[in-house]
Amino acid sequence: MSLYDDFYPDPKVDCINCGHAIGTNWQSKDLDCILFTWKQGIKNPIPKKWDAEIRPNLDEYYKSELPDGEYEIYTNCEECGSWNVAMIKVRDGIWNETIQQLA
Repeated sequence: MSLYDDFYPDPKVDCINCGHAIGTNWQSKDLDCILFTWKQGIKNPIPKKWDAEIRPNLDEYYKSELPDGEYEIYTNCEECGSWNVAMIKVRDGIWNETIQQLA
C-alpha cells in the first residue's frame, strides 16, 4: 500500500485545463506520508475517519505541524481528468500559499 498525505487548498485551485475549482483529492509524497490530512491556513491536521488498524495516537496526530518549506501537491481534475500540480508554501508551521504549476 502506498502512503501519502491529503491536502485541501483554501481557496480551491482552478484546473489548468478546464477551470474547475479543485478542493479535494490533492496528495503529496514530499512529507512523512503517514496519511495526515492538511487544510490550508490551519496549523494542525484536520479530523478524519480512521480504520482501526491504521489509526495513530490521536493526541500526537492533532499536535503535528507541517515543517516550513515548499512542497509539491498533485491531483487529477474530477471534471476533465487533467493532471494538476501545485506548490504549497509553509511558514511558521502553517500552509499559507498554494501556487498552481503548469503540468
